[in-house]
Amino acid sequence: MSSTRTPSRMSRPALTGLVLIGTLTVPLLCSAGGVLAVTQKSRAFSTREANVTRGTTVHFGNEDDYPHQIRVTGPGLDFESDLQASGEVVNVTLVAPGVYEVRCGIHPRMRMTISTH
Repeated sequence: MSSTRTPSRMSRPALTGLVLIGTLTVPLLCSAGGVLAVTQKSRAFSTREANVTRGTTVHFGNEDDYPHQIRVTGPGLDFESDLQASGEVVNVTLVAPGVYEVRCGIHPRMRMTISTH
């Protein structure tokens, strides 16, 4: 005798703001207070643009075998990290709306823009 189960109503999960980035070239979205994960690999950020809500924390993960150095400038923020070794993550929280420029101090061609609202 087999039993019949009525499937429970599945609700859509709320957007938590966790965005995992591969090699994308389109702008990415992230919800309020969320997390945006950006990888650094082959002397490049995993995306050139991102659109997030203020309060988002950006995790810059170094997946290269050599160091990077993160610099983020924007509304009320001029952040410069220490040397970031392979495997390390630098976290930056973007609290004000506006446009933030991200650069690697060691590799000047590494650039990305993050817009917050």
